[in-house]
Amino acid sequence: MKISDTKRIILLLIAAALVPFHLFAASDAEYIVKFKDDSALKSDDRPFEIVSLAQLGLLLFSDELEWYEKDEEVKLLGDLSQYYPDDKWDLEMVGADASFSRGLIGEGVRVGVIDSGINPHEFLADRLVPGHNYIKNADPGDTSDSYGHGTSVAGLIAGKCDEGYLGAAAGVTLVPLKCTDEKSSVKISAVCDAIYGGVDDYDCDILNLSLGISAKYESLEEAVAYAEEKGVVIVSAVGNDGTETLNYPAATACTTF
Repeated sequence: MKISDTKRIILLLIAAALVPFHLFAASDAEYIVKFKDDSALKSDDRPFEIVSLAQLGLLLFSDELEWYEKDEEVKLLGDLSQYYPDDKWDLEMVGADASFSRGLIGEGVRVGVIDSGINPHEFLADRLVPGHNYIKNADPGDTSDSYGHGTSVAGLIAGKCDEGYLGAAAGVTLVPLKCTDEKSSVKISAVCDAIYGGVDDYDCDILNLSLGISAKYESLEEAVAYAEEKGVVIVSAVGNDGTETLNYPAATACTTF
């Protein structure tokens, strides 16, 4: 049923009044929304949707939402200038040397690397398989790494060469789940899409997230909880900045170790 321009303007004004004032500071921002279970707008294909500020106002007016939150930016953690030490003290610290000595190097395990992509590299040999690019408007099949963080992380996980370079589990299969092209500008929605995709579409056993954000977000909490319910192990970075600041999803209450 069509509505008149006057009614449309009135609806938009009412909807705008329902949006918290501080959100107008970034009118071009996007928001992650979750529809109520009984909403006709709820999709069976995706647990959340991304909407504009104007759309958010209308949805608040229609009382269709269970929750909403701004699609903020997550930051990749770690310094690419760090040197990988020859004595492998890090592998000993996490017990990876004991597993390696018993021949347990992760063969048959699929690790989804939610990061800036992974470039083919001789240290990764034939263990890199096709993945997906979750950046908005990007080529879904382009998982190349123009920043380098994801490739570095992949090397720490599964690097291997004759000169002695060794990752924590050199036999795993690496699945690049790309969510950014740089250290910042990593949208929460892209990270969440990568988590769901890694679980449902790429059959990952482990999802590695060397990234974090200092606040708790419902969408990220639900994505992590979904992965854990499906038996997928979430490994997330924390402490790279040398502070006591919490980083999510590493600090999520869903993880109980």
